Amino acid sequence: MFYVISLICACTCISILDARFRRITNMSVLGLMALQCSLLIKSEIYLESALLVLTVGFVLFWRRWIAAGDIKLASVLALALPLSQLPMAATLMGLAGGLVSLFYLMLNHWFPNRKKRQVGIPYGVAISLGFCLVIVVHQVPLLLKA
Repeated sequence: MFYVISLICACTCISILDARFRRITNMSVLGLMALQCSLLIKSEIYLESALLVLTVGFVLFWRRWIAAGDIKLASVLALALPLSQLPMAATLMGLAGGLVSLFYLMLNHWFPNRKKRQVGIPYGVAISLGFCLVIVVHQVPLLLKA
């Protein structure tokens, strides 16, 4: 249970920083990776999932569709999921991204004169939401067995 709570706290901090500064730092991703590697139950680290997300992410980054910090965050979170869970994580991430985008559109519509700090959508929030939901659902049965 400590892993789940720690993961949610770490992803919340990263999401707040991304929403505020539109930047996911290497140090925050390294800290999350240390958490993943040290606290995952029964050493259930899925390198193939992380490498797949990283490879697809490089293509998306090359096309300028996503930022490098977002790719690193998604890759580190994918360490906790088997390949069979990645489509669900990607689906939830996309839905969360739509909600975050809608929120920013409404915010700009309701407060057109507000000082805009950054342009773009903080997609780290959507990545954290989508992946954390699937990770929690995947890890809770393992926690109950242990």
